[in-house]
Amino acid sequence: MLGWSVETLAHRAHVGTATVVRIERIDKVMSGRYHTIEKIERAFHDGGIRFVEGSDGHCGIEFTDTEMDGNRN
Repeated sequence: MLGWSVETLAHRAHVGTATVVRIERIDKVMSGRYHTIEKIERAFHDGGIRFVEGSDGHCGIEFTDTEMDGNRN
């Protein structure tokens, strides 16, 4: 959605590229150090994506004003 490479996400989240690749390969509940997951979530948020949970319990994303400003890279 943001068009970021693994390297870009890793750089923006201050984590290693191997960490991003490992997390991307998980096909169930995300695992890893809470602090690492939090850093990645913060990088997405700073890029204009916010994670949300609906009243039905399903999760999704929404774009924030940052994304609308074109500040995605």
